[in-house]
Amino acid sequence: MNNDNALKTMTVLITIVFLIMAMKTAYAGNVGTSSNPGTALFWLDVAWIFTLYEAPFLLAVYVAGPMVNDAMPAMFAIGRKCAAVVKLSRSKTVDSVNGTESLEADEISNTSDRQGEECEVSVVENDKTAELSEEIIGYVSGTFGNLLSDEQIEKLLGNFRKLNTCGPFEVVEKQRLKDVFEFDLIHFAWNVCKRIHRPDTCPKIFGFATAELIKASFPLTLGKYAVGTIKSRLKDSDPTTKFRLKIIDTDQPLVPHVFSEMGDTK
Repeated sequence: MNNDNALKTMTVLITIVFLIMAMKTAYAGNVGTSSNPGTALFWLDVAWIFTLYEAPFLLAVYVAGPMVNDAMPAMFAIGRKCAAVVKLSRSKTVDSVNGTESLEADEISNTSDRQGEECEVSVVENDKTAELSEEIIGYVSGTFGNLLSDEQIEKLLGNFRKLNTCGPFEVVEKQRLKDVFEFDLIHFAWNVCKRIHRPDTCPKIFGFATAELIKASFPLTLGKYAVGTIKSRLKDSDPTTKFRLKIIDTDQPLVPHVFSEMGDTK
């Protein structure tokens, strides 16, 4: 309904414009002649000039317009068919390329199967799981050997291996560690993670990934520290902060801080 009213309004306005143009043209044609504008001849000129302007306009609006409107669905249908043909053609091309790549992949797979050990080495190189050095394994085992069981230490090592994939991390402690300060654990995490974090493959920044790992491993001992707080204080060595296990820079050897079973009294 709104479209019909708009069309009618536009038609009336343009008709008025054509009428004025016709009158102006007829008047100009009668100036300088013996005919007086306002006579029957003047209005006859206005009539045929107006018809000359108006007829094509009305023809376009009321005849050609509906014809084009009726033809639009068919035109859209043809367009959709053409698009479908183009899409199908592209799909066949992609399938053809994929088929070729699939054959090449099969050949590579068969070659890898024959090579055996070389294939396994390739998988390890592309894996984001961190390979822990003997130094790191010795540092972890030596630091917590008196406080954690072999199973717990293996879980902790597993968490470090999954640092660059952001977990999932397992809970290591079964109860809150006695005489181990929160910043002993935070410094411990920095010492290890700084040596194995790979920013080119790890989806999270070093501080956040490290804080998540140590918080998940020791949720009881670090109960009052949020991940965000741990992240911002990983290398905090403020003398007013309680800790025994110190930060070890990456250019220094990792020397375990051995906690005793009854608590470190050093």
